[in-house]
Amino acid sequence: MTVEYDRLKWTRAKNGYYQATVKSQERKNWLHQYVYEKERGAIPPGLEIHHVNNDKDDNSIGNLELLDSRRHHEKHGEYKHANPDRYRRQLEHLNRVRPDHVWPKDPVKYEEHRQALIRGMARIKPVEMICEQCGKTYMAKPCSYRSFCSNACKSAYRRSIQADNVDRVCVVCGAAFSVNKYRKTITCTRSCANVIRGRTMKNAVG
Repeated sequence: MTVEYDRLKWTRAKNGYYQATVKSQERKNWLHQYVYEKERGAIPPGLEIHHVNNDKDDNSIGNLELLDSRRHHEKHGEYKHANPDRYRRQLEHLNRVRPDHVWPKDPVKYEEHRQALIRGMARIKPVEMICEQCGKTYMAKPCSYRSFCSNACKSAYRRSIQADNVDRVCVVCGAAFSVNKYRKTITCTRSCANVIRGRTMKNAVG
């Protein structure tokens, strides 16, 4: 996609930003930087231009602001984490392309990496989400993969889809039946359970 601004043509690059079709050392070659300097003056050293609404197609001066590098990256992180689906897709992509040795083997570097991860997670702001079981809204960090407002709702959902069910054989009639793996049920029906109960009572009396 190509746009025209100030009698120059700008083509959208793979990173989403617009770059001058004809490059020059006498001006900025990225449209958002060019627009800012044309309207507000030179960009101070160490500062970067951020799109306020995160839309790289909107390079109007009102949508451009100066930020230092750290705050700029934080802003982009907040935007990505505010969209759970986008964040999940990003994680899936990273898991496909990054090497297995992401965590350093050296103990000192490992701890530095762990602390950096903790600091990064602490900066992620909770967003409003909807519980898949009860429909209530709740606040959670999108990167937590939480879809439920409580463990009770999570358990109820797993029971409803029989996620934890296993196949067993009734000890009385030999019929196969499905039951939650955390239950101690050994019979397929109440009738078979009564048979077990009757045997137990008979043995107790005898």
